[in-house]
Order: sequence, then C-alpha cells, then structure tokens
Amino acid sequence: MTTSLWQSGIPLELRAVYRQFEQWRRIRHPSDRIPDRLWAAAATVARTQGVSRTARLLHLESQKLKPESGVILGDSTATISL
Repeated sequence: MTTSLWQSGIPLELRAVYRQFEQWRRIRHPSDRIPDRLWAAAATVARTQGVSRTARLLHLESQKLKPESGVILGDSTATISL
C-alpha cells in the first residue's frame, strides 16, 4: 500500500487487518486458502468501513466478502450472527 493511502485517513482497525493479510501473504503457499481468522477480521472491518472499500484495500473480492460480513445486498444495514 502506498504512503499516500496510509496518510489519507484510513482507520487504524483497517490498517491492522491489512498488516495481518500482508504478513499471511508473505508466508503462504500459493494454493493456501485465506484462513477463517482473516476472513473474520475482514468481515468485522467491512461492517463499519464498507464491503467495497475493505475489499479494495485488502485485495479481496467484494462478492466473497459480502457473505462473510453479513451485509445484505441492497441494504445499508449490517447483521451480526451470534
């Protein structure tokens, strides 16, 4: 991620998840799936920062992140499963 993106007001929680993804990407095998803990972290951030923005910054497919985050298509509210 470029310095200008870091200086553009990206929330700390999103930066922290970005760093977790980058660390995992450095050590993963190309065929490894994204671990559940990272999907959960991305979903948590997406609920407050938006699916599109989160997916773009974390280099994820927004269509895969939407179900993980509990965001209902066409609805601006988020649901949280307990």
